[in-house]
Amino acid sequence: MKIKSIRIENLKGFENSGKIEFSPTINVLVGANNSGKSTIIKSCYAIQPRDMHVGLATFEWRVS
Repeated sequence: MKIKSIRIENLKGFENSGKIEFSPTINVLVGANNSGKSTIIKSCYAIQPRDMHVGLATFEWRVS
């Protein structure tokens, strides 16, 4: 599964992120500490199918 874009609303520091679009090849998140880079990564991880969760135990968020 490839994620083309994501919108984060009412999660941690994001009231409304607007549409975040991803490149089909490589993406780099750059920002100051506590700016939400990990929240974006964890949000992408959270919407992956359950069978994709194997081996990624370092993230504490799970899709229920």
